[in-house]
Amino acid sequence: MKNNFMKRYIKFLIIFLAVVIVVPQIAMAAWWNPFSWNWNDIILKIFSKPQEQVQQIQQVEQVEQNQEEEMLVGNEKDEHGCIGSAGYTWCEQKQKCLREWEEKCCVPKDVEFGAPSDKNDVCCEGLVKQPTTQSGTVGKCVKQNNQVSDWKIYKNTEYGFEFKYPNDWEIIKQNVSEGAKDDLNMGLWLDGNPQGKEYHFEGSSDCPLTITVYNKQFDQNAQEFSGAIKNEKIINGFKFVEFFRKGTTYPDSHYFVYKLTDNSFIKIVDNTKTTDIKLLSVFDQILSTFKFTK
Repeated sequence: MKNNFMKRYIKFLIIFLAVVIVVPQIAMAAWWNPFSWNWNDIILKIFSKPQEQVQQIQQVEQVEQNQEEEMLVGNEKDEHGCIGSAGYTWCEQKQKCLREWEEKCCVPKDVEFGAPSDKNDVCCEGLVKQPTTQSGTVGKCVKQNNQVSDWKIYKNTEYGFEFKYPNDWEIIKQNVSEGAKDDLNMGLWLDGNPQGKEYHFEGSSDCPLTITVYNKQFDQNAQEFSGAIKNEKIINGFKFVEFFRKGTTYPDSHYFVYKLTDNSFIKIVDNTKTTDIKLLSVFDQILSTFKFTK
């Protein structure tokens, strides 16, 4: 009888201890106890989209927006790529898009232009610059002489270029000294001059047109081009770099450079200010006929 009582007592004690110790632990456990839960995270997970999904949606929306913008801009471009809604139009003379109120495409007939360094001094098609003053700093664009088509043609197969010049002119090939070949890498020297005319500047002969070819790389930032105003120009479909240097001791210098190859370039010098400023329009006409075949 006593043994049965002890067994029941022990069983009751075990159950009691289990209830007192284990049950509170289970009830207060973090995974079970609602008071220990992070309700902010739970609400966000239930009512908001996963972060990765949000990022994916944002990326897709951005791509679609970019595509719409590209289509919008693309539809506004003309055949030359100029955006009309932004005020850009195609300039044939300069071969680029520009805004007329920022940069003139060309100077029309009988309208005055500025100095050769003026970026807006390109005459419209069929016109050439004709100086109206002795200094040649101001002039007008006048109708081009149609006789250009009948001019003589100079061709150089070694360097791959050609140009036209008036029938009453002569192109003289000068001898290049060994010093010029070695020190200046000069390969060719041509002078253009009206036949029977002689011009002198400070005791030395000069020609309205001088053409030289150099067998070296063209670097427009080199020392020989320092201090000059530079401006890229498309002439007869070829990209030249125009240089204009204001003179101090000597008159202003004005010339055009075209890169022939990686190791050679041609320099076309306008000497009309030291010879005959009235020949400036002839120089421009000659320059407009240059072609490069290599």
